[in-house]
This record gives sequence, C-alpha cells and structure tokens, in this order.
Amino acid sequence: SAPVRVALDMPGRPEITLGRVDFEAWLYAAAASRAGIATIPRAVGRALQGDYRDVARNVAAARAPTAWSLTPIAFNCSAGLSIGRAEQLLVESELAVLRYVPSAMLNAVCRGWPAPRLPTDFRYPIESNVDILAVVGTLDLHTSLEAVEEALEGLPRATVVTVEGAARGEDLLVE
Repeated sequence: SAPVRVALDMPGRPEITLGRVDFEAWLYAAAASRAGIATIPRAVGRALQGDYRDVARNVAAARAPTAWSLTPIAFNCSAGLSIGRAEQLLVESELAVLRYVPSAMLNAVCRGWPAPRLPTDFRYPIESNVDILAVVGTLDLHTSLEAVEEALEGLPRATVVTVEGAARGEDLLVE
C-alpha cells in the first residue's frame, strides 16, 4: 500500500523509503535462490507486523551504486524485446505469482531507451546437427518462445521445453 520509511543501522544510510515495487522486487530476488527463499518467512512475518528492517536492508544493498555495463541493456532493448512482446508479458504476468516484477525494471528502461530497435534481418540462421535442449518460460523477458523457435530453425536435433508462468533463472523450478 503506502510507502514506509524505515530506519537502518547501515553506515551512510540512516533510513530508506520502501514502496510496493521495492517489496515485490525484493521478494522476487529472494525467491531466486534457496538461501533467499529461507529468508522470506521471517522477513514477511516481521513486515506484516510493521517491522520492515529485513526487507529494507536488502533493498538498500540492491540500490547501492554499482558499475553496470550498458551493453546487455542496449542489446535487450534493441534486439530482445519488441513492443508486442512487452504487451504480451503484461497480459500473461497477471496469472503469475509475482505478476510483472521479473520484467518490470527492464520493461521501464526499454520504453525510454533512445536507440532504435534492430531490424528483423539483423539475425541470421545457424545450422548444426548437435543435440540442443532449449528451455523457455512464458514470462521470460529476454527470450520469447517465438524467438527460440526462430533461432532453432536450422537445428534439426533441437528440442524446446516451455515452462508456463516461468521467467528466466527461477530457482523454484529446480528440484
């Protein structure tokens, strides 16, 4: 609901303001690994009682300045996500547990990205006879099922497995 201010015991950052998207993004990030999953019950339990410190520490760490390369962002915005794919993700994400969270940040960046999208003839077919297994989630922001099928056209021994409601790198799918 409404954003909350949380006092922190971190040097250089006495407090932080958390909003709904911060909480959802933290939950998504925590759910990406078994260690993170183990922290969810305690943090959510405390948050339900009004103590957001566990979540706030993680959000503050995630907001810390880092030296990111713009290369993957430029690639994903120019070649990876079409306007149609972004709209499809919004519709499909309503059925997912964390809704739009896995792709929200990149979607927002790509909407404002100044570089033009690469033309469809930018990609060229690859041919090979090796065995290939491609796994794609229906909520994968980076690689749609259509893009995987297109990439595998020249690979007669390729198999595609589609996971409904999954994004990229979801540790929850691994037993």
